[in-house]
Amino acid sequence: MMNFKINDTQVGDKNPCYIIAEIGMNHNGDINLGKKMIQAAHNAGANAVKFQSFLTEKFLNKDFFDFEERKKYELNENEHIELKEYANDIGIDFFSTPLDITSLDLLDKIGVGCFKIASCDLNNLDLIEKISKKGKPVIFSTGYAKIHEIHQAYNVLINNNCPDIGIMHCMASYPTSIENMNLNNLSMLQEMFPLAVIGYSDHSVDYELFPPVAVAMGAKIIEKHFTINRDLPGYDHSMSLNPDMFSKMVSNIRKVEESFGESRDLHKGLYECESERRNNARRSLHWSKNIKKGQVIDESSFINLRPGKGIPPEFMKKFIGLHLTTDVKAHSFVEYSDISR
Repeated sequence: MMNFKINDTQVGDKNPCYIIAEIGMNHNGDINLGKKMIQAAHNAGANAVKFQSFLTEKFLNKDFFDFEERKKYELNENEHIELKEYANDIGIDFFSTPLDITSLDLLDKIGVGCFKIASCDLNNLDLIEKISKKGKPVIFSTGYAKIHEIHQAYNVLINNNCPDIGIMHCMASYPTSIENMNLNNLSMLQEMFPLAVIGYSDHSVDYELFPPVAVAMGAKIIEKHFTINRDLPGYDHSMSLNPDMFSKMVSNIRKVEESFGESRDLHKGLYECESERRNNARRSLHWSKNIKKGQVIDESSFINLRPGKGIPPEFMKKFIGLHLTTDVKAHSFVEYSDISR
């Protein structure tokens, strides 16, 4: 797996999972509510907050059923700048999903660290191409997508010299039931796109189990909807995590990462935490019975017993056929000096 940098944070490879609080439209068009959510997400351990940026008339047909409702959630340029500066001041990354080209240009102008492509736009190749030419990392979700559409979007990015790509397994089902989560897609995406960073955009109601499971399976980016109050009116509050829930999810992810540890040292071959108990747990060669000096040693001469402070059992066959140099007693440690060379 590759890695890339979002602002000052390395994402992918052996770096900690990059955790995104998806605020989306949960600010309800209120910039002060948006700031409260940014602060709460930072306190809960998120690496980034992600919003949605759009001009409704460039996103929806005016006859679309919720056109007028969506208008309430638009953010203007000054509001974008204020939210981004607020996030910068408290130390959390700010970026957004542009749902039209004007909003893309706005986000580029204010200097976001990356762009997110929504599942609904995975076949919007004109938008993807324009995003790819901005020279920043791009993360895209795979909800609603057929395999060839994932390849198609990826190829547009690659062909336009955008090598820093994150691909998010995502089920565009709200909420996603357990039987529809299809977490094995994480492995599939890792195999199909070895030069991308693979993540998981989770729409399930769970937060303590499945995001950490996804990290254990290799996800290096986790995205989860976020709000400060699940009872607020709006599109996504009821299926979003509140700060306490999000904090527990982050804690469980970090515990999973801590459990990965380091690969076994090829030179030492032993973990320090195991060394203290090793001798008592292992066995060593003991004499199985009383044997007189000069007798020939065979397999029946030995018994492998704890503790493992003597000659290891794997040396037994080297002694078969040799002679004893002294009398030995049953259950005493085998000593090299007992055996003729």
